[in-house]
Amino acid sequence: MLWAATAADVFVTGNLIVLPSVVLLGSFLVPVTAVVWYLDHNPSPVLSPRRIGTAFVVAGLLGVLVSSMLEFWLVYGPGVRGDFKVGFIEEFVKGLGIVALAWGLRTVTTRDGMVLGAAVGFGFAALESSGYALASLFVVQGQQLFLSLPSVLATELARGVLAPFGHGLWSAILGGVIFHAARNGHLRLTIDVNQQRRGMCTPKIVLFPDDGTVALPDFHHGTAVAPGEQDERVLVRKRMRGVPEVEPKA
Repeated sequence: MLWAATAADVFVTGNLIVLPSVVLLGSFLVPVTAVVWYLDHNPSPVLSPRRIGTAFVVAGLLGVLVSSMLEFWLVYGPGVRGDFKVGFIEEFVKGLGIVALAWGLRTVTTRDGMVLGAAVGFGFAALESSGYALASLFVVQGQQLFLSLPSVLATELARGVLAPFGHGLWSAILGGVIFHAARNGHLRLTIDVNQQRRGMCTPKIVLFPDDGTVALPDFHHGTAVAPGEQDERVLVRKRMRGVPEVEPKA
C-alpha cells in the first residue's frame, strides 16, 4: 500500500523528489518483509539477528559489487551464453558469501543454510532491483534523453512480484545444499588431494567435520577392484565404520 501510494503520487504529480521513495520502497519492501518475517517467527538460536542483518546488507552489497566486476571481465556481449555466465557468477559469489558468514558457527542445519542463503539473496535482489529501476528511468529516443516514470514503475512492480522466486529462492536452495553437505553439523572447507592410480593428484574442495575425523568419498563404489589392489580410501572408510577388512581369497 505504501509503495502504491508513493507510485501514484509520482505518476500524478510528476514530482521527482518522491522518486527515490518509489525506488527504495519497491526494491526493499519484499526482501525486508521476508527477513523480518523470519526474525519474528521461530528464529534459529544459531543465527543471530546481527548475522542475518550482515548477510542482508554486507553480503548483498559485496555480492553485487563482485558480480559486477566479474561480469565486466568475463561476460562478452548478450545471448544465452552470456546469460548463463551472469547467472553462474552471481550464484557463485552469493555462495561464497554464505560460506563466509557460516564460518565460526559451532553447528549448522539445512534450515539454517536456507535462511542464511535467503538473507544473502534478498539483500542482493534489493540492491540489484534499485539499480535496474534507476537505469530504466533514462530512455533514449533518437538523440534525446527522456525520463520515463512509467518505465520505473513497471520495473519495480515486476521485480517486486518476482523477488520471492528469484535471488532469494535460489540462494536459499544453495545455502541449504551447502549446509546439508556439512558432516555432523560442522562446516569447514579444506583441500583433499586424491591420489589416483596413475600417480596424478587432483585437488578437491570438500566439506569435513570440525571434530578432526576424516571421511573420504569412495570414487570406485560399484566398480570392480582387482584382488590385492583395493583402494586405500575404501579401507579408510571401513576402518572408521568398524567394518573388518577381509583378505582376498587365493
